[in-house]
Amino acid sequence: MRTTFVVFWKATAIFQFGVAVAWGAPMLYKNQNQPDENVRYLQTVGFVLVAAVPMLAMSYLTAPFVKRVAIEIPDPARRSLHALLAFSRNVPPATRLEFTTLRAFPWERTTGVTMSDLRAIPAQKGRFANIELVKTKQYLEHRKKKGILMKVWEVLAEPRWKFYVKEGRSYTIKTRVPGVWENIAVAIKQQTLKEAEKELERLLKMKKALKTGHKRPMSRALPAIPIRISPPEAPKLRRQTLRSQAKR
Repeated sequence: MRTTFVVFWKATAIFQFGVAVAWGAPMLYKNQNQPDENVRYLQTVGFVLVAAVPMLAMSYLTAPFVKRVAIEIPDPARRSLHALLAFSRNVPPATRLEFTTLRAFPWERTTGVTMSDLRAIPAQKGRFANIELVKTKQYLEHRKKKGILMKVWEVLAEPRWKFYVKEGRSYTIKTRVPGVWENIAVAIKQQTLKEAEKELERLLKMKKALKTGHKRPMSRALPAIPIRISPPEAPKLRRQTLRSQAKR
């Protein structure tokens, strides 16, 4: 039901934009009541931009909306619902998940993620997501190596970094495995808290190191002692007098 609601309003916004471009814009540009062609051109461009606002707003607001979640499940966990619930309570970090969302057009887009790369987002006014995909160091390094055309193509492919999955057993009771996603959501929140604690501990260590360990000792300059250099004394010469010569 919720998926149908989102698809309907996305299709409505796209249809409204198409009508504005195909019918409204040409009529506005050919308006004979405005003789200045430049003014007609500016009016047409402004009309098209305003008509695109609902479509862009719907694309942005509904981008994190998740239609379906698929989880990679090992064979032992497939044998019974009890085994599956036990697996969901202790999900390995390397478990693969697939989030199916809707593009700007009401078509599906699948994003593959790893359990260890997911973080819970706290509820906030104006925020339309509750799960975030962390951009790993490997991804950032790989993206730097891409050219401009590849980066533009990546943007056009509408990558997903935030997701919104309805929480609560009332939303998953109709599925064949109720309770599985609730356990996975709890695991995502727990690993988010652990990562936050590690980051806080790292920052505290850095702060402590800056205060104590990594400070260079201040070198104190010795007081300057004036050195007096006395001029060399001339050797004393004995005077020879007439009396001393007479004694000899």
